[in-house]
Amino acid sequence: MDSQGSLRTPSVKEWEVILGFPPNYTRQCMTKSEHGSTQHEDCRLSLIGNSWSVGAVAWLLGQLLQPLGIISSISLQELVTHLTPGQQPELQGL
Repeated sequence: MDSQGSLRTPSVKEWEVILGFPPNYTRQCMTKSEHGSTQHEDCRLSLIGNSWSVGAVAWLLGQLLQPLGIISSISLQELVTHLTPGQQPELQGL
């Protein structure tokens, strides 16, 4: 909702974060001179349009791999914390 209480479509940046990607993950899909154009926004939306939520995939894989002993058990809150930008101190976690 916007400040007047009307429903609106999320921005590209909001979609990226909702799906578990870092903010502005798709920003460099076109040259800098094209940033902010309708074509740039459309390109960014098309790049994330067919993606899955990173958190959902991680949770599903965890439910399959934990009982097999391939990965250690992790709670949903721990998973959310791991996927929150800036929460991981090592490069692989970023």
